[in-house]
Amino acid sequence: MRQIYDELESACANCKLIKHYQFIDNRFVRLDMELNNNKDVTVFNYNHMKFDGRADDYQAGPSLTETVTRFEACFNEFCAFIKDKDYSIFEEDFEQLEYGLYVLKYLYYNVLPIMDKNADVRDEITYYAERLKKITKPLEGYDIRDRLFKDGLMAARVVYEQ
Repeated sequence: MRQIYDELESACANCKLIKHYQFIDNRFVRLDMELNNNKDVTVFNYNHMKFDGRADDYQAGPSLTETVTRFEACFNEFCAFIKDKDYSIFEEDFEQLEYGLYVLKYLYYNVLPIMDKNADVRDEITYYAERLKKITKPLEGYDIRDRLFKDGLMAARVVYEQ
């Protein structure tokens, strides 16, 4: 179990950067908001984080593709580990990991058509949006500026206001 969490920590090194800090038009923006407003935007255009692969740079971290792949592998290992155990012991972790995986996959499939103009992933985007709408428990009690997170999709898309 410890190995799963150690791998998750390493795999998720760029998660905050993925969602909150894309540098576009000389400003930092939230990825999901920029995608909603501008489908011709250039994303993941700096050495620290690429869409796929790693830059040859000592500060380069995991790409979006690598993050999704590694996170999903950890989630699957976690599910295999708890399969024959008392679920109630692991319920909170499962819910958090499931939510995290769905957010990453939702963002990934929203970015993919920007990176590959031939990618038709509308079904995948819809699938993960619907899954996120059903997730509520891990978000109970969280709010931003008096807006409660109604569901996982809202939390994945909520505007960060400073």
